[in-house]
Amino acid sequence: MQKPYLLITGIPRSGTTLAASLVDGLENTLCLNEPPRYYEWAIQCQNRTEFVANLIADLEKMRTSLQTGGTVLDYRERNGTVPTNYFDDRGKRRKLDYVPVSRPGSGAKLLLAVKHNEPLTAVLPELCELDSVQVAAIIRHPIPTILSWQSRDIPLSKGNLSPGYRFWDEATAIRRGAGSAVYIQAKIFELYCSRYWEYRDRIEIIKYEEIVSSPGVLERLTGRKPIGESALYPDLDVW
Repeated sequence: MQKPYLLITGIPRSGTTLAASLVDGLENTLCLNEPPRYYEWAIQCQNRTEFVANLIADLEKMRTSLQTGGTVLDYRERNGTVPTNYFDDRGKRRKLDYVPVSRPGSGAKLLLAVKHNEPLTAVLPELCELDSVQVAAIIRHPIPTILSWQSRDIPLSKGNLSPGYRFWDEATAIRRGAGSAVYIQAKIFELYCSRYWEYRDRIEIIKYEEIVSSPGVLERLTGRKPIGESALYPDLDVW
């Protein structure tokens, strides 16, 4: 039986944004694009349990609203689609529109998905205990992934961590330790892989290369067909 919530996480810059965009294009499905409040919860919550409780309450509230014809706010392109590329040619994050989105007529068939990297991976052990949630983790070869970190204006480019890592003790320990930015990047990449491998029996691990060669992998994951013809954008910029 299809679970009502799909959480898309993965190694940063490994194709999670592309996965979210493709999932959002499936029938009776809506995928939210890195809600900023997840970082706020990571800062404000006392522990992982409180973070997950906020997450589930938020998902339930949004799904109920969407099922009854309401809207939810999400960062989108001007045409209303989930972006496949957050960054401009200088490696700076692009400004997106914060707009209401809806899925009229979906009703009980609605699949609500959310894409976020570090905040969701940080609480992956707790998420794997939830009956209502399916988790998909996107991975990619380390060399292009780490090169992407180094060429984008993100904390990891300098060996720093975003607030989303707060409840991931092993990650924060790496940052506190001595080492160059490249060393920290390599250890963080390894940590992501170790975490997904540890929970491989409870999550779906999907390679970026598999998504590019066969986008239908996400259709098989969700059991849903595209609303229209699926097409990869020319400016994927997953580097």
